[in-house]
Amino acid sequence: MSRVYSYMRWSTVVQGEKSTEDRQRLAQEAFCRHYGYTLAEELTDAGMSSFRGKNAHEGKLREVIERAKGGDIPQGSLLLFENADRMTRMGLSDAVPLFFEILGAGLKIGIADRLQIYTPGTLDLGGLMTILVDMSRANAESQRKSDFSRKGWKDNHKRMESGEVVTDKVAQWLTVERVGEERKFVEVKEVADQIRAMFKLALQYGVAETCRRVNEQFGSAWKVYQLQYLLKNRRLIGEHTITNFDEKAGKNLPSDRVLTDYYPLIIEPNLFAEVQAVVNKRRPFAGRQSASNLNIYRGLVFCAGCGGSVRFMVKTGKEYFMCTNSMSHTCTVPGVQSIRGEHLRRLLFRFEHWTNLKSYFMEHSDDLKTLARERDELLALIDKIAVRTKQTEQRVMDEDDQDRQEAFIGILAKAKGDDRIARAKLADAEAKLAEMEDAFSIAGFDIGDRVEWMLDDRSEAAALERARINRYLTTIFEKMIINFQAKTLDTFVRELFQGKVRPLHAGISAPADKRFKKAPVTGTIRISGRTGPKKPHTQPPMFTTEELVELKGVGWETVTEVIPKKKPVK
Repeated sequence: MSRVYSYMRWSTVVQGEKSTEDRQRLAQEAFCRHYGYTLAEELTDAGMSSFRGKNAHEGKLREVIERAKGGDIPQGSLLLFENADRMTRMGLSDAVPLFFEILGAGLKIGIADRLQIYTPGTLDLGGLMTILVDMSRANAESQRKSDFSRKGWKDNHKRMESGEVVTDKVAQWLTVERVGEERKFVEVKEVADQIRAMFKLALQYGVAETCRRVNEQFGSAWKVYQLQYLLKNRRLIGEHTITNFDEKAGKNLPSDRVLTDYYPLIIEPNLFAEVQAVVNKRRPFAGRQSASNLNIYRGLVFCAGCGGSVRFMVKTGKEYFMCTNSMSHTCTVPGVQSIRGEHLRRLLFRFEHWTNLKSYFMEHSDDLKTLARERDELLALIDKIAVRTKQTEQRVMDEDDQDRQEAFIGILAKAKGDDRIARAKLADAEAKLAEMEDAFSIAGFDIGDRVEWMLDDRSEAAALERARINRYLTTIFEKMIINFQAKTLDTFVRELFQGKVRPLHAGISAPADKRFKKAPVTGTIRISGRTGPKKPHTQPPMFTTEELVELKGVGWETVTEVIPKKKPVK
């Protein structure tokens, strides 16, 4: 006796909660009683549509076919459906090959509502015509529902363009409240606050570290992949992109139609653009950056000898910049190449070069104004294209002449292409504008105590400032080269800023040795005297300060005579 494998399917969870499952099971049990079969296994695809063939490609139906092909299910077993549309609702060009694939796997096909069995090798024309008619009817029914749904969403899209909320399904940081017959979006403050914290932390830390800190701060359970999705989600700045179903891809794909200011603003657009610039520049697996990271030149400095990266480290309270290759003896210059970092980290702030950057940004703001003007022009252009697109769509619907319809469709396609190009330019302009505005705020840095606080403080606020300075310098400079032998730093300005920010060539000095305390110089200075215990600045003078100035630059021969001991001056 054949083993019977029951297959049930419904498209939505709501259907499963109603009578669909019971109806299918009762029909299959009646089929088994009629033929005297015993059910061996029940297979269910809950909430899975067959109109596009999803169940045949990845559901339990695909699983049972593969098991039959692999020999896990005995040849001649029967795969039972309530009716043909439980098996598939695809068009005949796809449904018929699926039907014969099941038979080819060595399975019989049972249709419960017709009490009919299709057996490999014995299929006649009458039986084939019956299943073809049933498949065609199932596809036509699904197509009709799809058309209704598509028309409904087309109407919904028009309502959304006027600002109307058309569904209760929203992102987790929003909820929908009903006021009479109208719906409105309401921010879920608890979730929104966590997302705002994510964006602020993402300016300084990688996604994994940002995730850890947010979970620690709020007691939440975010996953890294969720943050990766949220940090690029433009709904947080109020945008909604209309999607349309793509037959070839078999799923909804974004269209060129973008509704701005549709959702409540959770993240400021400037902050969103700044985070995009930071995340896009960030190298994967670049390591974790904590508040103790004092290196404002991260990713910028390289060795003049081998061109390798330079690492910043603190040892026994002293700062060093070291050639990474020299630590493994692969640098072209022999020995470990290192230089003290206390002076180097302050170099750009102490000298004329930093003042030049400040004066450029504070006094010559043409670039910023140009970018802002370009952004505003692009926004106005996108609005004009949207109006033109809407008018053209209406003319296509109203036009009866086919030739004129095709002409309008061509105009519509061009308008959508123009919209796509304008939006790409807008995204680029917004990213550059965010970097420039960030640079303006940094260019207003006061040289003095605030710089010292930013460079040395281990607080989160200071670490965030260091990260901003690092991003700013990365925007201005392509790289910085340290010559460890000559103890110099050379900066290379990016093409965008050449002629506006001049390159820097500066010497790098080491901090003073603090092991000996220097007393202030007073009176005259003795430059030679008797040997014996040294008591600095207590010996009788030999030259006055004025005499030493006059003698500066004079070459001295080696002293061979011993200076006679003088009596101490009373």
